[in-house]
Amino acid sequence: MDDDANVRESLGGVPTQEHYAVKLPRDGRVVVRQFLDSPADLILLDVNMPDITGSQAFQVLAQLYPFVPVVINTACPGQSHGGLELGINEFMEKPLAIPILLRSIRKLLAHSDSARFAEISRCWKTNDH
Repeated sequence: MDDDANVRESLGGVPTQEHYAVKLPRDGRVVVRQFLDSPADLILLDVNMPDITGSQAFQVLAQLYPFVPVVINTACPGQSHGGLELGINEFMEKPLAIPILLRSIRKLLAHSDSARFAEISRCWKTNDH
């Protein structure tokens, strides 16, 4: 989610108002642990999180659960590091535009596993060349 408690609470409130269940882990290691205990339908990660980064958490979860959509956010422009090619669905810079975030969440949750598989396959093919 986010390393800043205030931002984490604010961001968590947005999907909650839309009737999504939300978990608010404080760091990347807790993201992975919570997800392994109870998988989610979507993951929203901050790049810069304590313990293990959002990018590292994504790498672990993407190998175990490649069909779960992931949105990464960051306060540092240009920090995507090719994340979209690795299978991250959305990469957003802070401050997040809440309407755009909600539109992305709705779009990603509407995708079927077969659509996500096609997207991941396209990323793999791109990386092979």
